[in-house]
Amino acid sequence: MRNLNDLHVASIFILLLFTMPCMACSCASTPINERFDEFQYVFSAEIVAAELLDDPNSPIRSNGDKIQIKTGTRDDFKADSSALKFLYTNSAGSACGINVTIGHIHTFLVNENGHVSLCGSVVRQEENAAFYQLLKDRNLIERR
Repeated sequence: MRNLNDLHVASIFILLLFTMPCMACSCASTPINERFDEFQYVFSAEIVAAELLDDPNSPIRSNGDKIQIKTGTRDDFKADSSALKFLYTNSAGSACGINVTIGHIHTFLVNENGHVSLCGSVVRQEENAAFYQLLKDRNLIERR
């Protein structure tokens, strides 16, 4: 009888293990030209500083924590972004937060709240050629 109970407990444990909720970032793929039109500010800048803004009432770090990002000099492609003192992202990739690395240069697509995420707020490396072409087509950079 003990073996049967052990098997039953193990089965329940495995069932619970695979039915526990998990968090993952899931985004719809939107072309760069549509995202460019959707966002208020589009600029390239280097990340020069970052600070974790955790919830002081929470005993653990969570996906809800934010990272405050300070950027260096910005190269604006759409609107003057100087009103944005900081950018913000979720601290976890599973909550669609961007990878924040001091010294990395990104092209950001941002609205007035300054929030950036993996879901369209950063021009991905594989989009660089299309983004550059968009800038040329709209006469936002010199044609070569």
